[in-house]
Amino acid sequence: MNSFCIFHSQCLIALLIIGGCAEHSPQIERPLFVYKELQDSVERFVSEIAPIDNPYGFPTLTLVSFDLIQGDTLIFIRPGLTPYVSERDSVLGANMLGGRICEVAISKTIQINHFSDVIDESALMIPQCYYNPLFITSTENYEKSECDYQTVLSLARISRVYVMCRPNHLRLIAKDGVSIH
Repeated sequence: MNSFCIFHSQCLIALLIIGGCAEHSPQIERPLFVYKELQDSVERFVSEIAPIDNPYGFPTLTLVSFDLIQGDTLIFIRPGLTPYVSERDSVLGANMLGGRICEVAISKTIQINHFSDVIDESALMIPQCYYNPLFITSTENYEKSECDYQTVLSLARISRVYVMCRPNHLRLIAKDGVSIH
């Protein structure tokens, strides 16, 4: 009987090790934002914005960045074809939202602990190597310095900017480059 228990214990340990090493799909959707009004606003944005045509066939990303400007917390939501430039912002991570990769970044001037009640960092679990064109395409098909001017212009026009007045108000202040009064 004792050897029977040891055998089953070893099998259980082996299964746990195998399960822990198995590749987990990065396609798990869960709320990225604790702040429900923000989660709903980003989901609405994703559902309204069609994928961006581009010569490389890159998937459209949703980019959400937080900045502190003159004491106000501003949230910028826009589509993109490549991740944030990490020299400008601190990229916290990404996950799926509305069927698209959603990457979350904050300005380097902001400390993340101020946003623990807004951003669920544990949900940001897809590494950039899954969606960054520099990692997933050959340099023959994509050059980092190459820039499609029309694509950049179309991306600049499609955006939402919110000012956040916590704990229960998110106010849209600009849509597609136009201020809202």
